[in-house]
Amino acid sequence: MAHNPIYPSSGTNPDDSDYKADHTAKRVLSRRISTTSHASQGHQTQQKERSPGSVKPAIAATAGQAVLGWAKAVLRFILCLVALYMLLGFLYRWAFNTAFCKMIGAELEWCKRTKFTIGLGSVVKPGLVDFPKLMELQSQFESVVESATEGRVHMNNFRKLTLEVSSLNSLVRFSDFDFGYRKQLSSELSTVSSAIRSAELGLLRFETILDSAVPVFLAADANAVYRLEQVQNALAAQDESSFGFKAIILWPFQLPYDDATADWDVLQTFISTAGLMEKEIKSLVSHANSVLEHLKELETSLQKVRKIVRYIPRSQQEQEEKVLAGILSLLGEDVDLKACGDYQEYFLLLRNIPVFKEQALTFVDRLLVRLQTVESNVVDFRLREESPVKKRIPLQVHIDSVREGIDRLSECRLKAREAFLYHGGSPFLG
Repeated sequence: MAHNPIYPSSGTNPDDSDYKADHTAKRVLSRRISTTSHASQGHQTQQKERSPGSVKPAIAATAGQAVLGWAKAVLRFILCLVALYMLLGFLYRWAFNTAFCKMIGAELEWCKRTKFTIGLGSVVKPGLVDFPKLMELQSQFESVVESATEGRVHMNNFRKLTLEVSSLNSLVRFSDFDFGYRKQLSSELSTVSSAIRSAELGLLRFETILDSAVPVFLAADANAVYRLEQVQNALAAQDESSFGFKAIILWPFQLPYDDATADWDVLQTFISTAGLMEKEIKSLVSHANSVLEHLKELETSLQKVRKIVRYIPRSQQEQEEKVLAGILSLLGEDVDLKACGDYQEYFLLLRNIPVFKEQALTFVDRLLVRLQTVESNVVDFRLREESPVKKRIPLQVHIDSVREGIDRLSECRLKAREAFLYHGGSPFLG
């Protein structure tokens, strides 16, 4: 049998060879079809992904991730702010409870309330500080205001005497006394006139200072009422809003406001009011002392005039009988003024100088004693260190007491104004 190149040279069955070849061809074809199918599916998938409808989910997913990241960043920022807020709050409370806020230049109102002491060195008097004591001090000041109205009478008297002494000085300068006596008498009479004028102006300044002190006292009382009401409201608010929304939000910065803190604030109100009173009283004491010095200067000058008159020769005294009568009247001597003619009326006024001087001295001394008593009591009040008796006397009682003090002082001021008008003076206390 001839060789067939289609079939293998082996002695296998031709049918088997055809079957194998056919099977191999089918397998190759199947693989090609599969590859083509996968490629077609991939192409279709890519076409679907590239279509407009398939872009929206991708954008949504990307936007969602961005929003989530932004929300996380915002949340972290808020948490950082809260943490910083809490930290500052705790630092605030820590500074409140330490001496940190008592550094030089850092005296803050919210610093820790400590026991109040004031005075020179360790000179501190323990005792009880309460508002009734302060109101007693104001009552003493009211008595000063009432008694000070008498000063207008002395001012009017001194104003008249100043002119009379000046007229007498003119008579002395043109008299026939020896030059030495004329010069000495004229010099001392000028001093007398100046002392009388200074005493008058001193009383006027005292009246003016007193006029300015009354509004200060009234303002201090009004401020005390305001601060005591603040303490009262703070205690009420502390009880009502302990668990409120605002209390929770501001909790890190909320300082405890209890009875001890209220006592401290009330004490500071007392001390502040007493400090204003002390300042005004010191000024009044200073001006009263100034008036007293002028009156003493007047007394000294009158004594010098008396000594000069003793050394004037008898012949000159008889020659200048009218002038001598005027000088003796000035010294308070009982002189027959009938022979003085037209000068009789003026010399009668001069005779009142010693009386007016003594009356003014008595008035100023009495006024000065009262002022010094008030000043001493105010200083003693400010030197006390114990807290006020708030637990014994409710805050409302303190407030009512201060308001009554305001009414009393206002009424006292009105009476003083009426007294000044009655004595013919300008109503400084109006």
